[in-house]
Amino acid sequence: MRNWTTPHSSAKYALIPHPVQGYLVVAVHALDPSSEEAYVSIQGAVGDTHGYHRPQVIPIADILWMAQTTEAAWKQKRRFEEQDREVEQANG
Repeated sequence: MRNWTTPHSSAKYALIPHPVQGYLVVAVHALDPSSEEAYVSIQGAVGDTHGYHRPQVIPIADILWMAQTTEAAWKQKRRFEEQDREVEQANG
């Protein structure tokens, strides 16, 4: 049985890796430290706002970074993507 807890207000959004898109911003609905899982919804741009895919359970270990706001999460996503581009360029 899962023991879901609401994430702290400073950790409502997270970044997770994706094999094709690089990183995804997710809304964190709940965490279960005992099973090491998180209940999240992948966020996507819809015009000037954001929409969400249906919620799903992921391993907490997949979470790379957490943020208080969606804006901060998207900003960090862009930083990670820029760092990845710099590494690719340096490696040739």
